[in-house]
Amino acid sequence: MKVICLCGKIGVGKTTYADGLLRQKNIVRLNRDELMLRLFGQYCETHDEMTHKVFEYLKEKAVEICRAGADVVLDNGGWKKSQRQEAKEFFESNGIAVELHYVDVSKDRWEKQIAKRNKEVRQGRDSAYFVCEGLLKKCNDNFEVPTKDEIDVYVFDGKVVNK
Repeated sequence: MKVICLCGKIGVGKTTYADGLLRQKNIVRLNRDELMLRLFGQYCETHDEMTHKVFEYLKEKAVEICRAGADVVLDNGGWKKSQRQEAKEFFESNGIAVELHYVDVSKDRWEKQIAKRNKEVRQGRDSAYFVCEGLLKKCNDNFEVPTKDEIDVYVFDGKVVNK
């Protein structure tokens, strides 16, 4: 069994990519943002602290699911190299294989996807985070592009480029 950790900026299509994996394999998707939104709504004063706690919980659930016989796709974002490395070490120390799938899009496509997402959130047709200017800045300031040696699968504009 294995855990597939998704990495990419907000709004690049990680969840859409994960949903595609669900149709192909015996796999369970764990999504940090879905849980955060369910528990705290769009905004939470202790957001960063809570996302860390939720991620720790999801890692433990991923191990449990793998031991029960299914693969897991962990839809978490993986913005920081240190977080990606820590997750990899955690899963490997539990005897579970881990892959990093980096999901990226062109700047033009990213902007269009963010605009579409925000429109759907406003209309109540999407339960994702609304991407305000502050969140966009936070993403751009904090996201660390993974190095080639970290990436097992690279997805660009919705297509797998290399495995």
